Amino acid sequence: WLVPAGLKWRWMVACCPGFGIGGFFGHQLGRGMEVPAYYMVRSLIQALVLGTLQYGFAFKRPLSDVTRWVLATATGMFILAMPFRILMGGLHLARLSLANEAIFSLAAAAGVGMLQCAVLPKTAHRGWLWIPAHFIGFVVAQMSLAAPVFGFGMTLLTRLSAIELSGMELWIGCVFGCVTCLPIESIVGGKPKTIEGAIES
Repeated sequence: WLVPAGLKWRWMVACCPGFGIGGFFGHQLGRGMEVPAYYMVRSLIQALVLGTLQYGFAFKRPLSDVTRWVLATATGMFILAMPFRILMGGLHLARLSLANEAIFSLAAAAGVGMLQCAVLPKTAHRGWLWIPAHFIGFVVAQMSLAAPVFGFGMTLLTRLSAIELSGMELWIGCVFGCVTCLPIESIVGGKPKTIEGAIES
């Protein structure tokens, strides 16, 4: 497997609609459900859309590999973050806090980062860096939106439409994509050859 041309911009393009479109359809399917079921449905749909675009479009991987990546993304979203959401998200939206969202972001980033790292292409010689890169990108993206939203009060979220919520998710995807695209080629690009190795090959 070779790094596809333009991986950085392809990754950014995949992350933006991955979060935005995934969040929109997740909101539509989960609408009317009680918390935390709403968050579970929304996160699942978002993870499926995001994972498909990341590995199918950005990485240009075959369907079998895309399936593994999508499963890793969805499972990672649930394995650490959802237990916390079930414990704390059972409260009404107005009672959620910035601290809860920060912990949820940390848990989601850790879970997704670890499982995606496990299914990276075998050529990735520094795959472990995927975990801190994903961790930083996810938390920065979530907090870039959560901090101002919670600063205006949670009553704002109850008045947002599906389009407005999707716009917020699109912003998260853009920030996440911009942060994580910076080291992506050095992580998955394989071990650089020495001059002697290049001559021999």
